[in-house]
Amino acid sequence: MAFLLQHPQFGTLQFVASRRSQRITIRRRPSGVIRISTPRPPMSQSAAYKLVRDLTPELTTIAAQAPRLYTDKDMIAGHIMLIIQQRAVTNITTAVTSTSLRITIPQDMSPSAHAVQTIIRQKVLLVLRKEAKLLLPERVQKLAQQFAPLGVQYQRLRLSHSATRWGSYSSRGTLSLNIALLFLPGASLQEHYSAIDYVIIHELAHSVHLNHSPAFWQLVSQMKPDYQADKALLARHSPYL
Repeated sequence: MAFLLQHPQFGTLQFVASRRSQRITIRRRPSGVIRISTPRPPMSQSAAYKLVRDLTPELTTIAAQAPRLYTDKDMIAGHIMLIIQQRAVTNITTAVTSTSLRITIPQDMSPSAHAVQTIIRQKVLLVLRKEAKLLLPERVQKLAQQFAPLGVQYQRLRLSHSATRWGSYSSRGTLSLNIALLFLPGASLQEHYSAIDYVIIHELAHSVHLNHSPAFWQLVSQMKPDYQADKALLARHSPYL
């Protein structure tokens, strides 16, 4: 069971009831909607508002994670973003080439307008998904083969976009990577690829240790001794696109 609540401070809140939920969890979806999962749903709008009041500190922290603002000359996985304002244009148009992501908007429309940013984000996701399919499977396979003597393995690779996690590994052997890994503004090319390798290695290590025990971190360190720098770089960014 699920329902939406429009909150004056936190925007759209989605309440989802699941019998599998043992506790209340809060996640911001890539769309910007804040999802609140509960063991049982609030029975009324007033009960929902009471729950929101109880969760105000957590919701305030999540709401502060503002959507990324895309600007002219941003680099998106090897594509330069060009935001062009033209007087004769009445609608927002987009074009993707091998090297650029071109957004044309009316002269009187701000590049930071919600409608513009929403369309840009949709195109960014398409670009990142395409580039991720070209880069990440090959890199995962190479690292898995390199460190196979240490016992790491995976059965399946999944590429997706999460607003909160760079990657994950399931007990069934599914290694998931966030396509947002291909967009780390300000990082040098060397730092960027190193951070991607760290996330892959981190998740592969979970095939041996499904936890973050000292043994897990020892294995990560064995595979990538300089992982602390990568971890610090990723902490300065958010996978929320």
